[in-house]
Amino acid sequence: MIRITFSTGTLDSLRKGRSLNLSTIETICKMLNVFSITEIVEYIPEDLTK
Repeated sequence: MIRITFSTGTLDSLRKGRSLNLSTIETICKMLNVFSITEIVEYIPEDLTK
C-alpha cells in the first residue's frame, strides 16, 4: 500500500475550493489511479461563479 500525504495548506485549499498547483493535482491523480485529469477536474471560469 502506498501512503500519500498532503500538507495542511494543500488540505485547506482542497476544503475551501482554492486553486492547486499541477504537482498536487498529479499526486491526486496517482493516488486515485486516474489517467486523465478530466476525471477529477472541472474548469469553471471565475466570471460564471459570481
